Amino acid sequence: MTLTVFLALLVSLLSLAAAEDHVAVNIAAAYNSAAKDGWARYVYWQHPNGKIMIQQRLSKANDTGPQQIKSATPAKAESPLAALYRPTANPKYKGAHDLFLSYLDTAGQIVDCTCRYQNGEYLDWSTNSTGITPASGLALADVGGTRHRFYVDDKDFIVENVGAKESQLGPVAAKGSRVAASVPVGSTDIHVFFVAKDETSLASLTFDGSQWVESITAIPNFTSKEKSDIGFAAVAWSDPLIVKIFHISDDNTASEWTFTDGSWTDTSKGMSNPQGTVKGDPVAASRSVNGSGRYIEYFYSTTTHEIDYLAQLSPTSTPFQVKLAEFEVETPAEPKRKLTNEAIIGLALGLATFVLALLTLYYARKAIVRSNASQGLGGRWPKTKAVFGSILRVPKPRGKGHGAGMVSSGSSTAPGGNGNAVGRTVVVAQATP
Repeated sequence: MTLTVFLALLVSLLSLAAAEDHVAVNIAAAYNSAAKDGWARYVYWQHPNGKIMIQQRLSKANDTGPQQIKSATPAKAESPLAALYRPTANPKYKGAHDLFLSYLDTAGQIVDCTCRYQNGEYLDWSTNSTGITPASGLALADVGGTRHRFYVDDKDFIVENVGAKESQLGPVAAKGSRVAASVPVGSTDIHVFFVAKDETSLASLTFDGSQWVESITAIPNFTSKEKSDIGFAAVAWSDPLIVKIFHISDDNTASEWTFTDGSWTDTSKGMSNPQGTVKGDPVAASRSVNGSGRYIEYFYSTTTHEIDYLAQLSPTSTPFQVKLAEFEVETPAEPKRKLTNEAIIGLALGLATFVLALLTLYYARKAIVRSNASQGLGGRWPKTKAVFGSILRVPKPRGKGHGAGMVSSGSSTAPGGNGNAVGRTVVVAQATP
């Protein structure tokens, strides 16, 4: 029994020492905002080992599975990702797509990575550093062939970057807030979402073609102050304006807010509840016109090391879950992760329990040996072949009157025998009751 307790403590100690934090997997869904049939044809995610992967969804015939992007610039651990694509303008590459991805390098600066996808191949990779260092958040939107980039600066302002021009849009966001951007189907407006300065509500700004305005009301109590860096994704449709926000809520389930007729409604009820999702984790989304076969898609990662998505074929259809890809978790070389406070406390408690158990067994052994010696039962601690026997085995007293064999010599006269015969009689002493 004691050995079982010891081994259980040892296993617990080793488990605590090997425990790691959950690694958030950032995801980006690249869709063409100019197309009504605009669901995501390409999905990016950052592997826990730091590599950024891409999966095309155009053709099963050309499906070679997830591919690592060919970038000369390594990505920062848990970097936000933003992506989009558009048809290649050059008639030489008919049917090809230009792919755009933004992420952070190890110094925290935004990097643009582009390539052309044609006939099942990713070609002409290019990597360029922008020199921009955001404080948090990263999103892309494409309107009329112009890329708009959004992030939060070190003064917590929402910033729009177009080419070499940067503009603080205001108002101030919560420190550490992520950013999501969406262009409604059939529109050229841009909606940008972020956690507000109060650190709990989800606010937004809308570009109506001429100026930025606060035209959509905020979602109150969207998150807690301890989780202002919550992951969320936005998609939208026009005529009438419909906006949907997707995130993983505090109970680790898929949650959705829908903006219609000037107000927000929690439309999470009726959604499928994916397994293995973690509250606040990064997510992504894409949207398309009703009838295209993919009205909406919500992408997320799971603790079972999968990239999955919830798909809805129409506004009234039931969402269903699809596995996009899976990945193996490796120990990243960089950066070295620190144990959480909870893990440190658990490790300390486990170590203290282990030491206390050893001390208890040690003093119990001394007490038993001392007691046996005082009663004339011997002070030995019996040897055992067990590995931990010298510490764990309860001593078995050995001494007088406990099965000891005694040999004596004497005379014996047997009837009909030789009275002078001398024999040896073995006498076994009986234990005293």
